[in-house]
Amino acid sequence: MGFAASAHYRIVVMGGGTAGVAISNRFKNLDHYYQGGFTLVAGGLKTVASCVKPTQALIHPNSVWIQKSIAELHPKNNSVILDDDSEIKYDILMVAPGLELRYDMVSLF
Repeated sequence: MGFAASAHYRIVVMGGGTAGVAISNRFKNLDHYYQGGFTLVAGGLKTVASCVKPTQALIHPNSVWIQKSIAELHPKNNSVILDDDSEIKYDILMVAPGLELRYDMVSLF
């Protein structure tokens, strides 16, 4: 879906994981992985495929899905700059960037 080089939205959600879907059903990735289901995969009760859904199927039809990364935050101006240098202005910014799993940093005694 296209958008203007400088657009204004009532709510902008930064992040496309589980918290983002709970906030507004807006996503960046083509597939959404339900991380909570991975414990059931490890236990042999589910398959990985059962924990993956196409993101577009989860987006509310009234939402605008902008598949870009936020390069800069400007909270004093209520705006963000995307990785293509376009600007998005907002009334409310929801920050839910998620986490990065780093099992390589966990020592096992």
